[in-house]
Amino acid sequence: MNSHEVVRNLCKRAIDALQADKADLALRLCATAKGQKAPYEGLDLIRALAFTALQQPYAAYEALKEELRFFPHNTEAQKLLQQLEQEIAKPQPDSKDKNFLCLYEQVSSFTMSWPARLEALYEHAARVCRDGPKGNFVECGVAGGGSSALLAAVIKANGDADTRLFCCDSFSGKRLVVHSIGALEP
Repeated sequence: MNSHEVVRNLCKRAIDALQADKADLALRLCATAKGQKAPYEGLDLIRALAFTALQQPYAAYEALKEELRFFPHNTEAQKLLQQLEQEIAKPQPDSKDKNFLCLYEQVSSFTMSWPARLEALYEHAARVCRDGPKGNFVECGVAGGGSSALLAAVIKANGDADTRLFCCDSFSGKRLVVHSIGALEP
C-alpha cells in the first residue's frame, strides 16, 4: 500500500472516529496520516473538525489555514474558516514596539502564528543577536514563511554580517529542502 492509500485509509478512520464522538482518536489518526508526508486534500480539514469538537477553535483555525495553503479550492475548508473567523477574533498585537508592529503587518498573512508568539520570537531573536550566543538561526517547518521573514528582518537589523538563517521544510511533503538566507544587504 503506498503512502497516499495509507493516508486515505487513516482519514476514513478519523472521520469514523469523529462520527463516534472520539475527536481525540481522530486527531491521533490525523497525526499518523501527516507523518506519511503525503499531502492529502481534506486531512487538515478533518484535523480542524476534531479540534472544533474538542473546543479548540484556535487550533482548528490553524489547521484550516494549513489545508487552504495546500488546497486553496477546498470550499468546505473555506466555509469553516469563515465561520471560525466570525466566532473568534484573531488577536491583534498589543505591542508598544513600533518596529515589531511594522514587521507584523508585513508578515501576518504569511504565518499561522498568533501575534504574541511572533512578538516573543522577535524579542528573543533580537536578544540573541545582541547578547549571543553567536551562531546561526534555523526554522524547522516554515509553512507560509512569515516567521522566517520576521527572523530575517531581525537578523538584518541586529545580527552580524555572517549570521545566517536556515529555513527547513519539506514543502512538498516528500523531501527536505533547506533554504539559506546569507548575509543580508542593508
